[in-house]
Amino acid sequence: MTFNDAVEKLDLPKPEKAEKGKPAGKKKVMSFAPHHMISKIDLSGFKTVSRSSLKELLEAIELLPCLRALSLRDNGITDDHDKEVLSIFDNKSIVKVDLSQNLMKKLGGQIGKKLKDECSHITWIDLT
Repeated sequence: MTFNDAVEKLDLPKPEKAEKGKPAGKKKVMSFAPHHMISKIDLSGFKTVSRSSLKELLEAIELLPCLRALSLRDNGITDDHDKEVLSIFDNKSIVKVDLSQNLMKKLGGQIGKKLKDECSHITWIDLT
């Protein structure tokens, strides 16, 4: 199973797509379906993660009202995933993040800077 397959299997809510020729709506509609009331997502150990599948996951978790923890341990996340990883910290409902055992060098410094300057909602993070 790939990372993308695992994201699809979670059956997360999909953001509304704008119709052709019409501007996209800015309002995000939260999903309160029983299977969307999860508080933790653990997608660890996939070794390779594409930027597109990570972006798809992050768009979907914006619509989960109860999500508090996200674990992406040992997924081969590198400095190339900087925009997607840094956007995790923009989601104010996520308070615990596990990005350990990934191949982040410069990205670790960028995360530290973002935590210091912008994030006060993160209570636990693992970047080892």
